[in-house]
Amino acid sequence: MRVPKWMALALAVAAAGWMVFDGVRALTVGDYVTVDGELGPWADVVEAVGIEPRSAGMKAFFALYGAAWLFAAGAYASDLRRSRAAMAGFAIGSLWYLALGTVSSVLQLVLLTLDRRLRPMAPGASPR
Repeated sequence: MRVPKWMALALAVAAAGWMVFDGVRALTVGDYVTVDGELGPWADVVEAVGIEPRSAGMKAFFALYGAAWLFAAGAYASDLRRSRAAMAGFAIGSLWYLALGTVSSVLQLVLLTLDRRLRPMAPGASPR
């Protein structure tokens, strides 16, 4: 497996896996994993657009978004068509997840771009 692809997958699985874990935990236990009872900076972003970070809807969104992203990562690992675009879409869609999620998403976008450029051309294909 190509290094940029492996690294992008590792970052996506870590971010998406955490979202699934934290969202499901919040739905079942009642709250996300916190530091001294405080949510991360992402909560301020969510509140700024009028969404209560601790609402059941937000918790469900976390779990579902993470699960869909894991599905996209599996498709990308299998080299399915358009899976790189799906991975990029999920990375762009999680830029609001400050601060580590934002850094992870930016790195994924760079790695996905590098992976595209490093992919060998199919026989008979012309470079773009």
